[in-house]
Amino acid sequence: KPIFLNDFELDSEPVNRTKEYQLTRFGSEIFESERSNYNLSQNPIVQDNYLVGPGDIVKIIIFGTKNPRYNLRVTREGEIYIPQIGPIQVAGLTFEDMKEYVSQRIQENIIGVRTSITLGELRSINVFVVGGSNNPGNYLVKSMTTLMGALFVSGGISDSGSMRAIELRRQGKLVTTVDLYDLFLNGDTSNDQQ
Repeated sequence: KPIFLNDFELDSEPVNRTKEYQLTRFGSEIFESERSNYNLSQNPIVQDNYLVGPGDIVKIIIFGTKNPRYNLRVTREGEIYIPQIGPIQVAGLTFEDMKEYVSQRIQENIIGVRTSITLGELRSINVFVVGGSNNPGNYLVKSMTTLMGALFVSGGISDSGSMRAIELRRQGKLVTTVDLYDLFLNGDTSNDQQ
């Protein structure tokens, strides 16, 4: 039945027209479930400045007078163990420094050989996604995952979260701040750090 308010007749059932004109937040569609199957390559290109750590696999091929191959996991103590040479401390070295150091140690102990050293499977690390995330929590990701990768894994930014100031913190210290709109509009990935 009609309701009268100041001589205006209103329907007792208001019509909800907001569904017809509802705006979506710019950029939020990138995190939609159909698109958010973000998958860091299983064999990413390892940059020379990558820090080697416990859990990484170091692949060594020795060729010359002897031709062994080794897949060596960096131990919790940060070492790899090469038969005939012994343990070598590698954790904390950059990939480039580690290759040079291990190669030098092998050539000092085994005469007449050369080496090829690469990284195989990379370690996994725990990251905490907190604040305005759709699914805040602890996530296990590969060590080369970037801030954007962590956002994809956690389902993206919630409706109440900011896309303008996403912080990457390490040991309580601010490492970088990312503005997703710089990424969406300009393709700027300079602050998307590991």
